[in-house]
Amino acid sequence: GASHDSRERYPPPRCHPGTRTEVISHLMNHLGSTHSSANTLWLHGAVGIGKSAISQTAAEICEEKCYSLATFFFSRTSPENNERKLVPTIAHQLAQSIPTLKHYLNRSLEGDPTILEKSPTVQIQKLLLDPLR
Repeated sequence: GASHDSRERYPPPRCHPGTRTEVISHLMNHLGSTHSSANTLWLHGAVGIGKSAISQTAAEICEEKCYSLATFFFSRTSPENNERKLVPTIAHQLAQSIPTLKHYLNRSLEGDPTILEKSPTVQIQKLLLDPLR
């Protein structure tokens, strides 16, 4: 239920057409940047200002342009969308986006079936970094 196109998030928050164009343009330019200092962009603001709508709109644009590999939206209203599911959800979506990763991801899971009970650091290493290498 945490992906941008999940039924659980339907209807998702979206920007009204023609609004937030400057912020979305900045976000999309940031995502397309190849500068090493551009690895992280912090979208912040007061409650209700539209951060989720901006993120949703950006995720949909990325999907349309085939930029999107994985998304995860945390939600206060869904206790299932929590930090324990972040890495496995991203790993699953990456395997869907990059089918050759399935073999390496399966090998990691078969090698240690308890990975999903490990710390986030171990999960990131075994389910994301190692398979991507």
